[in-house]
Amino acid sequence: MTAQVYNFNPPKGKREWLPITPVPDDAPAPPVNHYKHGEPNFIFRYNNLDKKLMCLYCRFKRAEDGVWLNLPLSYCRHVETGKEEWRWIALAEPRPLFIESNFGQWRDGMPKLVVGTEEAVGIATMQLNELYDAVTWPQDARSVKKADWSWFKEGDEVVIWPDCNSIREPITKEELDAGMKPEDKPFLPAIKQSGIAAAETVAQILQARGCKVRIVDVPAPGVKPDGWNIMHADDEMSVEEIKTFITDHLRAPIPLNERGISTAILANAGEWKEQLFYKDGLVRECRENVYLILQHHPDWKGVLWRDEFSNRIICRRDSPIGKLQGSEWLEEDDFKLGLWLAQNLRLFIKASSNLADGIRAEADQNKFHPVREHLDSLVWDGKDRLEDWLSDYVGVEKSPYTSLVARYFLIGMVARIYRPGCKMDTALILEGIQGEGKSTLAKILAGDEHWFSDTVFVMGEKDSLQGLRGRWVYELAELDSFGKAESTRAKAFISSSTDSYRAPYDRTFKDHPRQCVFIGTTNQIEYFKDPSGNRRYWPVKSNGEVKLDAMRQVRDQLFAEAVQWFKNDMHWWPTRDEQINLFLPEQEQRELEDPWSKLIYDWLNSHSLSKVTVLDILLDAVGVEKSKIDGNKQMSTRVGICMRKLAWQKHRETSGAREYYYARPEKPKKEGSDDPLPF
Repeated sequence: MTAQVYNFNPPKGKREWLPITPVPDDAPAPPVNHYKHGEPNFIFRYNNLDKKLMCLYCRFKRAEDGVWLNLPLSYCRHVETGKEEWRWIALAEPRPLFIESNFGQWRDGMPKLVVGTEEAVGIATMQLNELYDAVTWPQDARSVKKADWSWFKEGDEVVIWPDCNSIREPITKEELDAGMKPEDKPFLPAIKQSGIAAAETVAQILQARGCKVRIVDVPAPGVKPDGWNIMHADDEMSVEEIKTFITDHLRAPIPLNERGISTAILANAGEWKEQLFYKDGLVRECRENVYLILQHHPDWKGVLWRDEFSNRIICRRDSPIGKLQGSEWLEEDDFKLGLWLAQNLRLFIKASSNLADGIRAEADQNKFHPVREHLDSLVWDGKDRLEDWLSDYVGVEKSPYTSLVARYFLIGMVARIYRPGCKMDTALILEGIQGEGKSTLAKILAGDEHWFSDTVFVMGEKDSLQGLRGRWVYELAELDSFGKAESTRAKAFISSSTDSYRAPYDRTFKDHPRQCVFIGTTNQIEYFKDPSGNRRYWPVKSNGEVKLDAMRQVRDQLFAEAVQWFKNDMHWWPTRDEQINLFLPEQEQRELEDPWSKLIYDWLNSHSLSKVTVLDILLDAVGVEKSKIDGNKQMSTRVGICMRKLAWQKHRETSGAREYYYARPEKPKKEGSDDPLPF
């Protein structure tokens, strides 16, 4: 393609024209005379890795002040008319990198040399092609982040040769009026020179891509003419001397910077950097700055989140320290963050508490609930299944009682997620399911194996409460093995709506609303050793024919329906009538029979007493010697349970010693009696 020289009118609106990339083979020759700056001094072809032309950059030396300008020229199409022509428009970001169009190569495994100008790429390609692939970015030092650095791969070895600038501090009007000259001002620190700042930014970008980066330690500002680079070194040194200069002057990226965070890193970072806290011009080592960096730095923004379900800190993006998306942030990761801040931002956090506080504050700003997100994603198909899943898939005989249990339990599971700590003081008890089927069924209900646990749980131990974090379903295996004391503790534990424990990054124990439900399993038919509090258990008996695959297929629809019931304000506990008429009979069937019940029943039936005391029953019905009656009232409690089951009512005398007694229940009236109707 031969460049054609002719004048070109200025574009009236960049948005009207969109660049076409790569440039079509049949595109006309590009204009090179600029409407204002005339003929360019240099023209650089920017190709993609397939060596297809993407655009041109034309270098002009401005006549009025000698400043060099690097302007883009792209082949474009008009968005309305479809007309195609060359325009002085830049490509959309990210923009291609520049390698020498005739001899330059991009070879896998070859070390890369990043320089600051296209001319420097040409010299490096000619002199060092056997050692490096030379490359630069378009335009100037301020455009580093607009380039397409995806050409670089993980593991690439990279050397960056910065332009050596010698810019002085700006002079003020007052200083000029006082007779000071611009050359009297000191040179800016190296890190504030545009070439070094650009090199550090490139290094940060490439390190994040997994490259091994070193920077050529060029002479200090003022030692060389402004803009000194490999092109000027080629005039001063032999090729071998240039090679030696590079190897002898390599340093790690980000030199020590007394400001704490380098100017290069903060350049173009947005207004957030102004929120950082400073003291004596230095960025302070404090938890607030840790938080602000995690909140706003492009590499960290959106990484750390608080999982409200498990009360853990989770990475929801890959982090710069190698923590992958979905992984839990652990205490040892605090050190890695501190190291990253030191190596990349030169911010040294000495107090580990400042790191921890900043991490916690950032995570608490970004909260999510994985189970709630899962439930919100479900769409119910409108088919009623909720009351039938126990009978259809778990081998439980269908009845009014089992239908209610099926419905209430799943709605209760949903309620615990949308309203943590809500009333759900009951546990589903699965009877008769052999082997691993019961745990597998519980896992299916949980939906994610991480949301289920069946580890041994020690009631009352605070450390055990940590095991409830992030669990939706907790299996209490072999419920029949619980002793009486353990059974009592289990009922109290199931009734609790909060759990107190110290979560990661918390300094003290806190009450956390409970979000899990419990499923008990047993192969026995009588296992309630303590008759009190058994309303907390909803037992169902399976014939052992559990359809696990079918349950997996229908599981999401069951919970989609349960969510609809919950959002329509359906309760998830039995009414009083349901408890008395449906639930209580099932619960009483599982109680271990007390031998005193038969003794007391027979004794009461053999006597026509209208009322009896506990002492009467212990001495005459059970035959306990008076001296053996315990003082802690366990025998009295046992008698009371038996009498309640026999429907005898407890009363108290109104005079004398006001002793408690049990009154014989009234006989039910026979149908057809002459007693008046109750209305």
